[in-house]
Amino acid sequence: VKSLAVNGKTMQPEVRAEHIVLPASALHQGKNDVEIEFISGDRSLNRNEEFMYTLFVPDRARTVFPCFDQPGIKARFSLTLEMPSAWKAVANGNRLAESIADGSRKTVVFEQTQPLPTYLFSFAAGIWKTETRLRNGEPVTAFFRESDTAKTAQLDEIFQTVFASLDWMENYTGIARPFTKYDFVIVPGFQFGGMEHPGAILYNERLMFLGPSPTTAERLRRTELIAHETSHLWFGDAVTMRWFNDVWTKEVFANYFAAQIAAPLFSDVNIPLREFRGFNIPAYAEDRTAGTNAIRRPLDNLANAGLIYGNIVYDKAPVVMRMLADMLGPEAFRDGMREYLNKYLYGNADWNDLIAILNSHTSADLKQWSRVWVEEAGMPEMSCTSTDGKLMVIQKDPLERDITWPQKISLGDAAGNIIDTIWLESGSVVKSRQESHPVALLPNLDALSYGYFRLDSSSADAALSAVTNLKAPEARISLLATLYENYLDGQIEPHRFLDALDGVLASERDPLVAAAAVSYLGNLAKHGPLAGTPEPETILLKVARDKSASDDIRITSLRSLSGVFRSAETTMLLWDALAAGDSFEVLSLSIRDQMMLSYELALRLPDRRDEIGSAMGSHITNADMLREFRFIWPATSPDKAVRDSVFNALLEPGNRAVEPWAESALAYLNHPLRAAEAVEYITPALEKLQEIQRTGDIFFPKNWCTALLDGHDSPEAAAEVRAFLEAHPDYPPLLKTKLLQAADHLLR
Repeated sequence: VKSLAVNGKTMQPEVRAEHIVLPASALHQGKNDVEIEFISGDRSLNRNEEFMYTLFVPDRARTVFPCFDQPGIKARFSLTLEMPSAWKAVANGNRLAESIADGSRKTVVFEQTQPLPTYLFSFAAGIWKTETRLRNGEPVTAFFRESDTAKTAQLDEIFQTVFASLDWMENYTGIARPFTKYDFVIVPGFQFGGMEHPGAILYNERLMFLGPSPTTAERLRRTELIAHETSHLWFGDAVTMRWFNDVWTKEVFANYFAAQIAAPLFSDVNIPLREFRGFNIPAYAEDRTAGTNAIRRPLDNLANAGLIYGNIVYDKAPVVMRMLADMLGPEAFRDGMREYLNKYLYGNADWNDLIAILNSHTSADLKQWSRVWVEEAGMPEMSCTSTDGKLMVIQKDPLERDITWPQKISLGDAAGNIIDTIWLESGSVVKSRQESHPVALLPNLDALSYGYFRLDSSSADAALSAVTNLKAPEARISLLATLYENYLDGQIEPHRFLDALDGVLASERDPLVAAAAVSYLGNLAKHGPLAGTPEPETILLKVARDKSASDDIRITSLRSLSGVFRSAETTMLLWDALAAGDSFEVLSLSIRDQMMLSYELALRLPDRRDEIGSAMGSHITNADMLREFRFIWPATSPDKAVRDSVFNALLEPGNRAVEPWAESALAYLNHPLRAAEAVEYITPALEKLQEIQRTGDIFFPKNWCTALLDGHDSPEAAAEVRAFLEAHPDYPPLLKTKLLQAADHLLR
């Protein structure tokens, strides 16, 4: 702080505990003018050689300028930037004026914003290309750096998705697009998928500009990403939570509505299938762990707000929101959403405000329902049996709190027929068994329930046989997830589950079901009793080479195979593919696929590593991707001393500035093929976790833990994690959940 003036009176600034203290004697009732001259902090300005962008969520604005950095306080921001004359800039408001002072510098003035919390104030500046399209006569501009014309041609589809998302949200809410404009920036190396700054939305370049043959999952993810950030204009930007314990209220609506927006754009994708694949499966991955947490969590200090984010917020919450919408019915739910938005537009609200509004649209007890689904951690364990003339559904709380999650449970037979639906609002339901009830029951074939369905032996046998034959794709993916959870719980022998996955991939033609099976197969190849064995690799290779399968399924299998292969045969096949440059047995490989192959082959063919690196380095034409490659490449070195130096460098905050690159480097240092030598990295990396939280962005602590631990599967690695936890009995609870989630495969 260089100078301070309060109501025109200059005074010596007092800075205490990250606060500029204003003397009471200088203040009066009503409006006070505070002028502060300061040198900006650099931490959240995300500087690169040719561009920069701000990212202030959740509480990073205070690292750049003095402010009341909390979502419950909104302000109107005015911005003036001075920059190199060759640069372009975008911010929340429209550009009002631009002047060049001399040949090398210019000044850009932006209009004042509508009310915003500090975490949504943003600008980006640098050497950008731009393209503009008109929507209802208003310009929408994309800022980007990609030069590959095959990729930039995708801007047509990107703009179409933006416009379709805006149209859908305006029609649903009855409120015209909030804020004065919709521009967006496609950022190389961006930390998140996207960030919803109104008027200057940031998107991840990897997720927006796809390869030459994008899979259905990739195209759907891009569509839902755009729809997600667009939905935030209403939920999060125009109506903002008062405190970050309710951050989920903006993320749940963004994900819930993103799925609705994508549905008509992907008419061939089954909605229950897509929602189960996109929401239930990733939510289970956190909810089954010792790091499970409630959707809505207490938050003591905004400095910990980033730790609230995770799969529970992004994925379990939309499942719960769909249940809420079903309880109210579509019209009552829509009317409640409109009332909520209109009442709090450009202001702040919390979850209880919404529940109070929705309660007036239904006779259901939403407060009690919310207490269980929103305020409590964990998921129910359910068993369904049909014996002795009785049908019995039992729900159990694994955390022994004696609570019940009210929901509908569908029960089916091995042919895929749903033969009964049970409304479960107590610990158990017992019905007289009808003739149509088989002994073996297959739960949740409509994919609409949430939880762990524990299978008895007869139901497990039926499920293993039926999973390849069920007609409905949502039934196949739901049953596949049930089998996987039972495998993790020790209810199904590993080779039986492996055989079921082999059967699924031999016959599956739906790309989302196949992607789930491939993901489970990749997990089997890395963790558990089948880790490092040839069987998972053999199945993945077979699918990747199967020219009768769709390119979508083949490339998904190849990408999973690329991370786990060990055999000499597969190594040479992939070496030949990389040497060919852009194909694997007529399957097109994107430049990013080739980069991943080069890292993996360097680990397995150390004698050819220099050749691989030189060829790949000359093949990458995108300057930003080349910088990424050169950053990650040393982590693949066969020289332990080099890898040690890379690891030690990552312990310094300045070397983690581009977080996705740092995560990739750490993951290759801890690759399964290097795991034995990398066990010694675990404790020092975990000792840095609190610093990672302080200096990194919201997803970095969990991603750091995952990159560190996912390649390990040994008792020695598990012992390191346990020793760390024992040595830190009072470890910050929110941060501890991230570690427990990432270490679940080691600690279970």
